[in-house]
Amino acid sequence: MKFINTICSNPEKVMLPDILKIVVLHVMRARFLSGLLTRICFSQVFVIRGKKKATNSELVTLLFGDEKMAYYLSKLLYSRDPTIQALGEKPISKISSIIADARADIVLVHAHTIFSGFLSRKGFLILPIVRQTLDISGSWDAFYRRLSRGRRRDILKIKRLGYTFETTNEPKRLSFFYYKMYLPHILKRHRESAKPSAFYELKKCFRNGGLLFVKLKGKFVSGLLYGVYKNYVSNICSGIYEGKDEYYAKSGVQAARYFLIHWSRQQGHKEIDHALSNPFMNDGVFTYKREWGTKVRLNKDMIRSSVYALRLCNSGNSVMEFLTDNPFIFTDFKSLRGLVFLNSERLTEGKLGNLYRLFYTPGLSDLVVVSFLTNNASGSVFKVSPEGRILEKHSLAKGVSHSLNFLTKLAPNISCNIYLMDACSEDKFV
Repeated sequence: MKFINTICSNPEKVMLPDILKIVVLHVMRARFLSGLLTRICFSQVFVIRGKKKATNSELVTLLFGDEKMAYYLSKLLYSRDPTIQALGEKPISKISSIIADARADIVLVHAHTIFSGFLSRKGFLILPIVRQTLDISGSWDAFYRRLSRGRRRDILKIKRLGYTFETTNEPKRLSFFYYKMYLPHILKRHRESAKPSAFYELKKCFRNGGLLFVKLKGKFVSGLLYGVYKNYVSNICSGIYEGKDEYYAKSGVQAARYFLIHWSRQQGHKEIDHALSNPFMNDGVFTYKREWGTKVRLNKDMIRSSVYALRLCNSGNSVMEFLTDNPFIFTDFKSLRGLVFLNSERLTEGKLGNLYRLFYTPGLSDLVVVSFLTNNASGSVFKVSPEGRILEKHSLAKGVSHSLNFLTKLAPNISCNIYLMDACSEDKFV
């Protein structure tokens, strides 16, 4: 029983060869088995209560996950430190009765991908943990154009300050990086929600790569652990020397990423893997990677594959504010789509262009924008075509309409306009 719980919740810790873990997880994903697993697999359950960031309304979140995830959500969703109440470990199969008892506004489940089908059948929208990758195969000018203005300013600062870098494969340097850079950085930036990797985990990664150190006037500023694989370089983790604020202000982390891009291009590599990110598009880590021009894709690593599952319990103000404050990526198990909610707006092409620049990320099949109107049933459906024209009453793709069914059940009297923007919209809006 303990083995099953561990491989379903944290397969990285199971002492088996990776190939065997993958086979076991694929078998467990089968529908006839995943339902059974929900009866014997347990999850920690938390109730988070506090004020919303935007309007100070009360929001109650029911979380199936772990304590670190509870602290992460408290920072993402709430304006001040909310109360976090632990309800103990519960079988996933009891999720419906637990929701009924909790009287929560929203329910979030963080679980391994093998439970996606079960959660989808229970009425949850699936928000996958995504992988962000950076294409560096073209010219430097083409790459530079994809950067945000903020990242371009960072590069100018890096050049002006005169940073230098070096790479090394010396094993003894890994301990310096881990204790002097990585741990101080991750514990300072993420605090209660930090999930630092153990030293032995980074040591395994180090065997396939090396370390990149950034220096300023001969002093260590930052560092980065990378892996080298057949078709790409992996940016595994980074850190600031002793977590010093002055090095954050001087773009120390950005310098490590910038030099990794240069070094990888010099070595002839075509892509940098910037690892996994949560599917919330206002999340700082997701946004930071996106500003470097990354694209998103489904994570195919079965061992490290997990999802959030979202269920809304009412159509009160706090729920609507949660939707408008937290754009996210969802999946119909075939493709990735971005979902943005707005309150009572009829959008012009100018406003759509701003939303596209803010949230559309390469790798998404499209960006879905839902604009709530008034409490009547007269809403229209719109689509922005590749040419940028607004077409009324355009039929939605099956995957989009099915995924948005929760809106009809949640608030049948609330009307909305729906807009779709895909990669072809770039010529119109950027």
